[in-house]
Amino acid sequence: MTRNTQTQRLSFFALFKLLRQHRKLAERRDPMFYTNKAARWIIGVVMGLMMLYLLMFAILFALGANESKSHTALEFIFGVMPFILSIDFGVRFIGQQTPSQIIKPYVLLPIPRYACIDSFVINSLMSRGNLLWFVMLVPYCLMSVVFSYGFGASLSLLLLYYLLILADSQWYSICRTLVVGSPLWWVLPILVYLGVYSVWIVTDFNTFTNFYSSIGRGLEHGNLLPHLVALVLLVSLSLVNRRLQYNNVWREMGKQKVTKMKTVSHFTALDRFGEIGEYLKIEIKSLMRNKNPRKSFTFAVVIVLLLSLLVSFTDIYDSAAMTNFWCFYNYVVFGAMLLIRIMSYEGNCSPHPTCL
Repeated sequence: MTRNTQTQRLSFFALFKLLRQHRKLAERRDPMFYTNKAARWIIGVVMGLMMLYLLMFAILFALGANESKSHTALEFIFGVMPFILSIDFGVRFIGQQTPSQIIKPYVLLPIPRYACIDSFVINSLMSRGNLLWFVMLVPYCLMSVVFSYGFGASLSLLLLYYLLILADSQWYSICRTLVVGSPLWWVLPILVYLGVYSVWIVTDFNTFTNFYSSIGRGLEHGNLLPHLVALVLLVSLSLVNRRLQYNNVWREMGKQKVTKMKTVSHFTALDRFGEIGEYLKIEIKSLMRNKNPRKSFTFAVVIVLLLSLLVSFTDIYDSAAMTNFWCFYNYVVFGAMLLIRIMSYEGNCSPHPTCL
């Protein structure tokens, strides 16, 4: 029996298991896995801080829900649902890859044409990162929901949020793939989130939270319609993502690159700063030459602008302490987002494909 026939006779489950095992081995065999120990420590510290933040917000939300006279615990957590899903969407841009970026070596293998795409889409749904929000949701349920509505309502809340987070992961994958193809596709998520927050834009914040808190009101009475809507949304986005990733891979493999001559910039204006100016020139040229650090820098600029607008034109954080706290983040975000990548590119650049 030939290898081609053996591969074709593999069941989808066996093929999925084989590809999943292969990706784990590929990650461990990557030279960066052993050489860039500092980056792994930084990632671990950042993840620990994120968990502490989520626990802090769980306590704050639980205290707010317990003291609220206008919203129940279930209504309260769904009133802030748009913010949670928006943050989840934005955070994924920091490190999560789309399937099209890692399946190119597999598309020419003698396997069903969608099997490889399906395995990586399912793998993205099974990622442990999708469980991160449970660090906030589970303590919130224990502090505010369980004793008022029981375990059934708590499980219903967690299941609905999990379906929404999975749908958000597919939505992110779609948007990132489109944006990589053309920056003009940023219009799509902007329009979608303008629609999500349109109630707040047209009316006020209380009406906005009341609109989404009605989902929690339905869960109080055992209504499963929100779960059905979330499941349909998840399946629809997964099918769209599946088709998009397949088309994107084949389009990139058939694309011909045209080399263009580029003018070398000398940045003589930085000569006055001496040695510091030389380092600034190196960093600027690195951002101009390499796509991945340039995207990280652009995304960091967007975050700084959003934080600055939030502090300047809203009264959400109107106290001096909170204003200084968020302004401090404006100075930290560039280092937090670029440090790991700079260490990767400049410390272990030559053998790693991300430096190309």
